Amino acid sequence: MAKANIAETDKHVCEVMMDYALSMGCGQINKLPGLWESVIDENWTIRCNGHDKTIKGVPPYCWSIEYNGWPAGILSIMGEGVICAGELGNAENLIEAIEAKMAKNAQAKI
Repeated sequence: MAKANIAETDKHVCEVMMDYALSMGCGQINKLPGLWESVIDENWTIRCNGHDKTIKGVPPYCWSIEYNGWPAGILSIMGEGVICAGELGNAENLIEAIEAKMAKNAQAKI
């Protein structure tokens, strides 16, 4: 299971992805007609399936993570699963990218 420590917090990557989805205005992923998807930056894309059936290759109640267009992880919404652990493509860098996007979005709202 991937877990990443951050300077101020000690959140699992799934918690960070959910915080991000909420910050983007996505309240109930299970009420969407399909997947919730977001391009974090030029490297990372995340998808969440809140339904009880596989949609576009994402298993039920799971997060799908891509790094540079390649599959990089699949995590249940409970945090079980795998995420890549490369030099650049890893949970810590995904969290940093999400936090940077959230900070940029918050700054744009000011």
